[in-house]
Amino acid sequence: MNRILLSGILSVLMTLLLTTARGQNSIQFSGQVKDSVSGASIAGATVKIEGNATRSIQTDSLGRFAFQLPAGNYTLSVSYINYLNHSSKVAVKAGGDEMFREIGLLKDNKVMEGVVVSGRRNRESETVLNQERKASTIVVQKIGAQ
Repeated sequence: MNRILLSGILSVLMTLLLTTARGQNSIQFSGQVKDSVSGASIAGATVKIEGNATRSIQTDSLGRFAFQLPAGNYTLSVSYINYLNHSSKVAVKAGGDEMFREIGLLKDNKVMEGVVVSGRRNRESETVLNQERKASTIVVQKIGAQ
């Protein structure tokens, strides 16, 4: 009984030590993306961090994002429709504190040309759909008549 208890306590201690050691190797890098003129948060902006591996996320409804990063040097890229892309360097130090960065994006003054949307009608599908509608109307009429 004592042997099982001792084994369980050692397992818990080892897990805590390993978790603490692993947590010291990485920090939380977070931030917020805003319009640099109005200060409004930009929801849905793409935030990409490149270093040992590339990770990409989108900002939440308040323009916030967060990454868990190990120590190292990274390139942070932010993009959003109708805004100029932003790129900057990020240095994460081992054992450092959490990092927060506010990123301001500038509006892109380029005017988009018109967009042409074209479609094609599939007569075969339309005929089948009309036949199904007629069949369902008959069934509804029969149910209503009873």
